[in-house]
Amino acid sequence: MNFKSIIFYVLYTITAFFLFAWLVFPSQKAATILSGRLNTLNDQVEVEINKVNPGMMLTCKIDQAEIIISNKVKFTLGLLKISPSLFSIFSAKKETGFEIKKGQCSINKSSIIFKARGDLKEVNDLQVRGNILFSDIVTKINDIPILHVMGMSELNFSTIDFEFIRDRDKDKIEILNFYAKGDQCNIKVKGNIFLSSKSGEIKLDFKTNIQPNPSYLSKFAGVSSVTSLFDGSDGGIKLHISGTLENPKVKL
Repeated sequence: MNFKSIIFYVLYTITAFFLFAWLVFPSQKAATILSGRLNTLNDQVEVEINKVNPGMMLTCKIDQAEIIISNKVKFTLGLLKISPSLFSIFSAKKETGFEIKKGQCSINKSSIIFKARGDLKEVNDLQVRGNILFSDIVTKINDIPILHVMGMSELNFSTIDFEFIRDRDKDKIEILNFYAKGDQCNIKVKGNIFLSSKSGEIKLDFKTNIQPNPSYLSKFAGVSSVTSLFDGSDGGIKLHISGTLENPKVKL
C-alpha cells in the first residue's frame, strides 16, 4: 500500500468516526443537562434548550434556546453557534466566537428581532472584552413616550456595532462603543450598566445621541413639538437614560 492510499484511509476513518459520533450524539439529553446546569448558576435566570449538537473544529450548535431573566427579559435564539479559538485553548486568556442566526429579545412591552456574530476575549482575570455585530434589526419600543412623539416607536437598523467590557470586580458592563445605523436614524450610546442578580436592581447610566436622517426628519418640518427636541450643534437628540432595567428613566 503506497503513501497516498494510507493517507486516504486515515482521513476516511477519521471522517467516518466523526460522522458516526455526530449521528448518535444525544442532542436532546445534552440539551437537558446543559439547561439544568445553567439554571443552577442564578435563581433569577431560567434557561431552556431544545437541542445541542457538536460541530467541526470544537464548535457547538444550540438549537432553539430560551432565556428568561426575572420573568421580565426574554431571549429566544433560533440557532446559536459557539466556536472557541483553538489557539486560546492552550492560553491563559480564552477567546470564543459566536453567531446567532435568528434572535429575539422582549423587555416589558418592547421587542427586538436580530441576527448577530461576535467574539469574547479575556483581557485579564476580571475583565472580558466583547465585540458584537448585529444585523437585520427590527425594533418595536412601546414604553418610551418620547419615541412615540418622534414617530420612532418602530425602527429598522441595518447594522449595530457594539463593543463593551464586562468587569467582574465592579460588576458592570462598560459600553465602549454602540453605533446603530438605520433607515430612520443613527444612534450612538456610551455609558455603564451596573449588574445585579435581580433585574429590578440592574442600574442604567448611559448617554444616547439620536441623529435622524434628513429624509426622515423632513416629514416633521413645521412640527414644533418634534423639531424643538433637536440640538443645533449636530442636529441630534441627546438623551440620558438612567433608572433600572425594569423602570428606565429617559431625560433630555
